[in-house]
Amino acid sequence: MFDIKTYFEDHMIHYDEEGDNVTEGWVNIQCIFCSDSANHLGINIESGNYHCWKCGTSGNIWSLLKEIENCSFKKIKMIYGKYQTENYFPKNKEQTKKDIQKILPKEATKEFQNVHLNYLRKRRYIPEYVIQKYDLYLQQKNNNLFIC
Repeated sequence: MFDIKTYFEDHMIHYDEEGDNVTEGWVNIQCIFCSDSANHLGINIESGNYHCWKCGTSGNIWSLLKEIENCSFKKIKMIYGKYQTENYFPKNKEQTKKDIQKILPKEATKEFQNVHLNYLRKRRYIPEYVIQKYDLYLQQKNNNLFIC
C-alpha cells in the first residue's frame, strides 16, 4: 500500500480527510486535471485509485504520481518504493502458489483461448509473460469467462 498522506505532507500538497466532498477511506485534493477549486479529486487510501468527482478523470496511484511528478517511470518506481508501507510481493513464491490454489474455484484452468490472448495483445501485453508472471487462470461462471 502507498502512504498517500505522508507523500502529500512531504510534498506540501493540501488534502482533506473529511468534509463535504470526502468519502470515508479517501483523501481529496484539488484536481490536477481540471479547474477544481473544491478538492474533488478523491484518492482511495487503500488502493491508491483516484477519481475526480467534477471532471470524471480516474486512474491508479502510478498515473497520479506520473502526473504530479512529471518524470520518468523509473523515478516513479523509486518514489513508490519510498512511500510503500506493505510488501505486495511475498518472499516464498511456492507457499503463495499453494495458498492461491486453495482458494481457486475447481473450474479454474490455465487454458486460455485466442479471444483472451488477443484481448491482452490489443492492450500491448505479452500474454505468455503476463499469464506466467501473475499466475493467471480462467474461470467459467454462468457462461461467462473470467480471468482470476
